[in-house]
Amino acid sequence: ALARAKVLVPTRRATRGLSDAFRLVAERQGVRASLAPQIRPIGDVDEEEAYVASFANDLTPEALPPAISPMQRLLTLARFVSARDRAFRGSDAPTAALQAAKALAGLLDSLYTEEIDFSLIEDLAPEEHAEHWRRSASFLEIVTTAWPAHLHEIGRMDPTERRIRLINALAERWRTEPPTDPVIIAGTTGSTPSVARLMAIVSRAPNGAVVLPGFERPTPSQSATKAWRAIDDPHPQAGMKALLKSLDIDPATVRDWPGDFGAHKPPAALRDQTVSSFDDSADNPPSDFHGARQARRDLLALALRPAEATDDWRTLIADASEADPDLIKAVTGLNLVEANDEDNEATAIAILMRETLETPGKTALLVTPDRDLGRRVSAKLKHWAIDIDDSGGVPLQNTVCGVFLRLVADFLAQPTSAVALMALLRHPYAQFGLDDAQRKTAIAALDRGLRGARPLGERIDALWAKLETAETLKAKAAPLLNAAEKAIGAPLTNKAPFRDHFDRHLKAAEHIASTPDKPGAERLWAGVDGAAAARSLEDIKESADIIPPPEGEYPSLFAALISGPAVRNPGADNARLAILGPLEARLIRADRMILGGLNEGVWPGDAGVDPFLSRAMRAALGLPSLERRIGLGAHDFAQAAAAPDVWMTRATRAGGAPTKPSRWIVRLTTILNGAGAQPALRSKSQRVLAYAASLNKVSAATPAEPPTPRPPAATRPKTLPVTQIEKLIRDPYSVYARYVLGLKKLDGFDEQAGPRELGSLMHAVFEAGAQEKNKNLSTDFVQALLNERAARFGVSADDLARNAPSLDAAIAWFCAWSQESASEAAIHAEESGEMALTIGGETFTLHARADRIEDSTAGGVRLIDYKLSTLPSLKTVLTGFSPQLTLTALIAAAGGFPAIKSTTVQDFRYMKILNRSDDPKKNEVTVDGAKLSALLESAEAGLIDLLTTYADPETPFLSQPRRQYQNQYGDYDVLARRREWDASTDDKS
Repeated sequence: ALARAKVLVPTRRATRGLSDAFRLVAERQGVRASLAPQIRPIGDVDEEEAYVASFANDLTPEALPPAISPMQRLLTLARFVSARDRAFRGSDAPTAALQAAKALAGLLDSLYTEEIDFSLIEDLAPEEHAEHWRRSASFLEIVTTAWPAHLHEIGRMDPTERRIRLINALAERWRTEPPTDPVIIAGTTGSTPSVARLMAIVSRAPNGAVVLPGFERPTPSQSATKAWRAIDDPHPQAGMKALLKSLDIDPATVRDWPGDFGAHKPPAALRDQTVSSFDDSADNPPSDFHGARQARRDLLALALRPAEATDDWRTLIADASEADPDLIKAVTGLNLVEANDEDNEATAIAILMRETLETPGKTALLVTPDRDLGRRVSAKLKHWAIDIDDSGGVPLQNTVCGVFLRLVADFLAQPTSAVALMALLRHPYAQFGLDDAQRKTAIAALDRGLRGARPLGERIDALWAKLETAETLKAKAAPLLNAAEKAIGAPLTNKAPFRDHFDRHLKAAEHIASTPDKPGAERLWAGVDGAAAARSLEDIKESADIIPPPEGEYPSLFAALISGPAVRNPGADNARLAILGPLEARLIRADRMILGGLNEGVWPGDAGVDPFLSRAMRAALGLPSLERRIGLGAHDFAQAAAAPDVWMTRATRAGGAPTKPSRWIVRLTTILNGAGAQPALRSKSQRVLAYAASLNKVSAATPAEPPTPRPPAATRPKTLPVTQIEKLIRDPYSVYARYVLGLKKLDGFDEQAGPRELGSLMHAVFEAGAQEKNKNLSTDFVQALLNERAARFGVSADDLARNAPSLDAAIAWFCAWSQESASEAAIHAEESGEMALTIGGETFTLHARADRIEDSTAGGVRLIDYKLSTLPSLKTVLTGFSPQLTLTALIAAAGGFPAIKSTTVQDFRYMKILNRSDDPKKNEVTVDGAKLSALLESAEAGLIDLLTTYADPETPFLSQPRRQYQNQYGDYDVLARRREWDASTDDKS
């Protein structure tokens, strides 16, 4: 008889919960085996995947066409949107079309669920909005005309319409042939017309019953009656009120379910388990279980009372306090934890769940609509080796397989991007058919060889070209680059069909995932996430011809296509702990209920905005208000918060910004404040927060002292370029890090060409220009040099165009200035020279590379150094703090440049290249005459003194010791831990 009974519940999770409850009762009664009722999910309006009760499968209404797959529906709608875009704008935007299609699918679901005639949309807008509405209605013809016609053409039904038709068919069957076996609909709010009609029929069946979840019957008092009339959509009882009205049932006539603990204590077989969690001590249950449960429900009803019915709140609070002094019964077991941020909230929840496991058999359930919070808690529990999975799962695009597929798509779209390639190489699936040793060697070589400016070009040849200067790295990277080139295959144009891009993508992914002993397909499509990816990709492949050409958006379009499915790991289920969304938690209870994310905008979420219909239009159509979801959320909150042991949690800051507590928390604390009972709500929270703080507690940190490295004399530099002498004066620690420790800052990947690259390019152009006779120089010739050499320095055509005014002016100046230079002078560009000094009895070599040297037999040597846009001041040059050309002049005077005949230095000049001023004095810094003689004389003595000091093993290499020249851009500041000890830095860390 029990097996013939039928029970309909809202969700699959509730189905499993009810099945477990029957099993538990049977075990408590000593029954080893029994047949449970037929339990099926009927689905509810805000469930993403609603399932029709399988009882409809044995019906024989008119044959219903099969449902179109969700993916095919989405892609077809996206195709219709793209067609509209072409009509209105003349172009496609595939990714945007897909997002619009998701919104249209939501509108379709609403229209089908509420059983609204599509034709009503056309005459919906008021007259004053006719022109605006004409354009909107034209777009919505996708829903009203194109979509139904398409379904008719292919012989398919919309899945939502089919579900509604099946529910209606079941209702009609039971109306004409009332079931003789027991039928119970439990836990659903009946928020859709079809389900409400089915509930009405079952409620009147001979053996039928409808069990309303969390229904609060209005009392006969005037206040309660007023409150019932004032219930609106955001109220938790709004769904119950609408349902009873549609069923034509007086709320006062609804009876208590016999098993409701609000009317009766639980059966003896279950009492010990149910009552044990009401207080922290399982051995100390409340003496008045019925009174405590009813007091909590009364408190929640009072807190969630409609705003229009709160004028007598004070009286109601006083009455409640008189019946329950200090509201002690209502507050016992109700707790509020307010953490500093989302991470601390997750830690507190994890502690509460971990604490639950200390009591054998005790269970805990986290209920939250915030999936990020659920994933955080799941990760925190791994601290204790507790494996628990968020029921919401992980979006397919964020799984190991999904991330790999997205990385492959990015690489195929931009094969010359070092960022795309290195991101792919770091993924464990990216084996490229190599063994581990080959792969690691190749990755290390590419990690060094591809840094700096992004290689220019569209094919992988650009990566080979970038490695040309490092033959060792090129040889080590060759096996992987050859495999990558094979994986890429023939390039595709943006106009190529989506299917071509898709097939190429999957073929490349399998090739890249292969190992020497296992094909890529075997690795890629294995496991839970691989199997889920294979199913989703098969759906996409079946509908690939529907999707328009990606137009250069393939990676983002692919990511959007796999963003919907969620992947759960069944191996992570924990028998005593669970993380559920509010809908999934309906009818599910645990000994400890944790309600997380109770901030405004999270729980409850925002009402949202309909992108197609205004509120007035929705009302005119008969669609539910946008606030109905808030009411459903309030209903879920009220049911969960009525449990004996409840912990409500929230973060006072999220994303670095302050948050607003949920309106339900605000109302509860307001009432408890009025009754003087609020401290009891937070009495246990400090214990939990203290535990959370202790997990991250570290011993007192002692800030680092300024570094004072004193390497032995044998390891101190014995040769330096003139540019590093300035570093030795201003930041000795950087010289120590580079020349003693051998550390050099690595460039990033795919860096945009900046001042450094532009400066290097201009130096190379001026060097090439200097090889020509001055009279032959022309702006066209130098411009050609610039265009020819730009790619070598990572400077693209766009970079040249962006800096064209400055570059054109620099070229014009260079040509004119070169013409003015003495024709008899010999020009030397990028000339290298050195000089030897005896320091502490050992030879020290100083070397330099001069940008330009003009060697005139009549006047001597002129040294020139090009600066892109910033010149040193004459003061810093004369005082020795900018010694680059001063020391270069010393080398020249000592005959250190083999190609230079003269050893007489006439002058030296720092010359600005870009953004030159009309005032010549601002474009160069020159030292000549008596200043030059005095400077060279003092510079040599100062240099010897400086090098002698740093040859002494007792001299430390300090980090930026001269405050007037300190900056926060040193390459080795992190290594020196400056932010810990330097008071001049803004950010301490």
